[in-house]
Amino acid sequence: MSDYDHNRYHGADFAALDDPQLPERFQNYILDKNLIGEGPISFSYRATRLDGNRPVRLKVLRKRVCQLAGVGEVYQRAKTAQMQYTGDHLLQMTGAAVHNGILIFECEYFESISLRSLIDSDAPFHPDLAALIAMEIIAGLSQIHGVRPSPGLGNLVPLHRNLKPENVLISPNGDVRLTDIGMLDIAAFCDAARLELPYDTRVYQAPEQLLRDGYADRRSDVFTLGLLILEMMTSRLPYSGGNVFEVRQNIRENRRASLDSLYPVTR
Repeated sequence: MSDYDHNRYHGADFAALDDPQLPERFQNYILDKNLIGEGPISFSYRATRLDGNRPVRLKVLRKRVCQLAGVGEVYQRAKTAQMQYTGDHLLQMTGAAVHNGILIFECEYFESISLRSLIDSDAPFHPDLAALIAMEIIAGLSQIHGVRPSPGLGNLVPLHRNLKPENVLISPNGDVRLTDIGMLDIAAFCDAARLELPYDTRVYQAPEQLLRDGYADRRSDVFTLGLLILEMMTSRLPYSGGNVFEVRQNIRENRRASLDSLYPVTR
């Protein structure tokens, strides 16, 4: 099952610039060349581990991201962050690899499509369906928020910090996994380096995350959960703009559409 939408991230020739050009067989993997997902900083592939002949999901950072000076340290922090989280509502990270300078995360393979695909094809959802999915997301956030702060991560409060429909995976039988925990640090590093990336204009970060110091706590994840519920119910988001920078500014300044305009109710 593929969740890849080529059009979402390709307003320019980003594929040619960022193709990691991994061989079909490398290290301990046989790679399926068909993409199963894509985001602003990475591609996702299905692969098979040669030891045990089991499927895995490889999240491969874009070539230009891997070429940034200092990105290796940020990659290690993201790997440490993801490895500390376990739970039946979280996509488990099972390893990492580096091949010819390309940085790779290995995760369990979970047959699924993303909440983004469901919203794009079926929203607005029936309230019962939106509630069921929201409860599964809440269960995943509870597993993240219940982790004790780690000295290896500077005792930061455990958060997802990058919750969005693309990072909510839903299996054919309705199981839900949250993915990409801690990956926002890499995206922020790319922003600081002024690296041009194919960002979607939909933004799900809380206002405090978009301030200069980027402070966040558990309430930031709850804010984003509210946006996901609203989008499931209405197929729209309250914050809009001509590009990702305008949307971020509108979130910071709370310039948004009214709830009545998003979800009119007949009285």
